[in-house]
Amino acid sequence: MKQNKNKNDVKFRIGVDIGGTFTDATLVNSKTGETFTSKVISTPSDPSVGFINALKKLLDDKHIDPDKLDYVFHATTVATNAIIEGKTASTAFVTTKGFRDMLEIARQIRPSLYDLQFEKPPPLIPRQLCFEVEERVNAKGEIIKTLDGKSIDKVINSQKSSDKKLLFVCASGYRSGLACEMAAAMGVDTTKLFNVDGGTQGWIENGHPTNSGPNP
Repeated sequence: MKQNKNKNDVKFRIGVDIGGTFTDATLVNSKTGETFTSKVISTPSDPSVGFINALKKLLDDKHIDPDKLDYVFHATTVATNAIIEGKTASTAFVTTKGFRDMLEIARQIRPSLYDLQFEKPPPLIPRQLCFEVEERVNAKGEIIKTLDGKSIDKVINSQKSSDKKLLFVCASGYRSGLACEMAAAMGVDTTKLFNVDGGTQGWIENGHPTNSGPNP
C-alpha cells in the first residue's frame, strides 16, 4: 500500500460491516471528518476474507498506509442472518431441571404483548433437543443441590450418536458456573468457553466431547 506523504500527521478511523451479500467499509479522516466508502462481495465460508478485502480496497484506493489507522470498528449481521434464515448450527440445549421449556415458552420479549392471536416463531432449538440436569442454587447463589453426574452422563449418551455440532448450556445468573462444571465433567476444555449475556456456551462437536470449538 502506498503512503500519502503529504498527510503524515493525519489519522483515520475505519468501520467494516459484514453482511450476508456485501461487506461495506467506511473510512473517516479524523482531522477533517471527510469520509470514503467501499463495498465488496462477502465471503460466507470465511467472513474475515471479505473484511480484509474491503479494508485493503479502501486503503489502496486512497493511498493510505495501515499505520495511519487510529481505530478499526467491526460489525456483522452474519449471526442475525443465520437466525432469520434458519441456518444456525445443529444444536442441543442443556439447562437446570425445570427450565427445559424456556425456549418454547419464550415470554421474555413479545412483539405483540396483548395479541391473543399472535403466533410465536419456532424456537431455535426444538423441544426434543432440550435436556435437563439435576442441580439447584438459591437466590443468593448458594448451592442447594450439587450437579448430578448421572444426569450429565445421560445428556452425553443421548448425543453420542447424533450430528449435533454445538451444545448450549444455560443457567441463571445465580449459577453462571454451571457450564464450566458441565464442561469439566464432559471433558471439554473450559478455556474454550465464552460468556454470552450472563450465560455461558460450551460445545460438543459431532456429539462427542472435544477440546476444540467455534471462536467467540
